[in-house]
Amino acid sequence: MLLIAVAFVGYWQSLEPEAFLAWFATHAHRIGVLMVPLGAAATAAAILSAVVTWRIGGSVRAWALTSAVLALLVVAVYFAAHAPRNIVFAARSVAPENVSRELGTWATWHWVRVLLGVGAFYTQLLSIRGKETRRAS
Repeated sequence: MLLIAVAFVGYWQSLEPEAFLAWFATHAHRIGVLMVPLGAAATAAAILSAVVTWRIGGSVRAWALTSAVLALLVVAVYFAAHAPRNIVFAARSVAPENVSRELGTWATWHWVRVLLGVGAFYTQLLSIRGKETRRAS
């Protein structure tokens, strides 16, 4: 997600609306082929971690559960903010004069997803760290 935010979005925003829509219609599915399985696996791993660490309790459970919730929020933002726009962009069914605004909204929500994803990763690390500390005691 960070690569998309840093590399692709800036490029997309530099294009003329018609060129962006043509690029998106041609290439967006390639990004999805990579991102959907990665996102699903990361979300499943966070949920599994919360389930597995549930009986440990304490901070381990709290951090793992927080990670799972944040991962689920990444998915929720995708379906609420990105999926509908991706369909419209890929179908080239957005008016050229609205592309900049729609892409700006897409980018803003993408940064929300990036922050949620980083939070999910970080809280998962805290859960793992808590587990190691607890075992060492």
